[in-house]
Amino acid sequence: MKKEEIEAVLGHEMGHVANGDMVTMTLLQGVVNTFVIFMSRIGAQVITKALSAKLEKSEQVEMMMFHGISLALQVLFGLLASGIVRAYSRWREYYADKAGAEHSSSTSMINALKRLQSLHGQEDTSHESMGTLKISDKSSFFEWFSTHPPLEKRIAALETGKY
Repeated sequence: MKKEEIEAVLGHEMGHVANGDMVTMTLLQGVVNTFVIFMSRIGAQVITKALSAKLEKSEQVEMMMFHGISLALQVLFGLLASGIVRAYSRWREYYADKAGAEHSSSTSMINALKRLQSLHGQEDTSHESMGTLKISDKSSFFEWFSTHPPLEKRIAALETGKY
C-alpha cells in the first residue's frame, strides 16, 4: 500500500478505538448471551411442562428433557443472536471507514479498500494455522454471519457518502 492508504487504514482502526467499538461489542455480546440463556430456559420449561403433562414422565426424564430442549434452544437462539451482533459490527465498519477517510482522505480510504479487493482470490497457504484470519469470499447467505460488509459495499458507501 501507498503511504496515504496506510494512513487511511490506521485512521479506520483509530476510528474503532475512538468510537469504543470493542467495548460496545463486548457489552452487546454479553447482553445478547444473557437473553439467549434466559429465553432458552423459559422456552425449555414451557415445552417440558407441556410434554410432561401429556406423557406422564418421571422427574428424571423431565429433567433430561429440560436440559436437552434448553441446549437445543440455546444453539438456535445463539445463532439468531450472533446475527444481531454481527449486523452491529458490519454497521460500525462503515463508520470506521468514514473515520479513515477523515484522517487521510476519501480517495485514500477507497484506494486502500480497492487494494484489498485486488487481492481477492489470492490465498497464502504457507501458514495454514493463520487461515481463520484471512479474508475469504462468502456467498450472500454467509454475509449475514460476517463481521465486515463486502468491500464493494464499503467502497460504494464512501463514494456516495451514505454510511
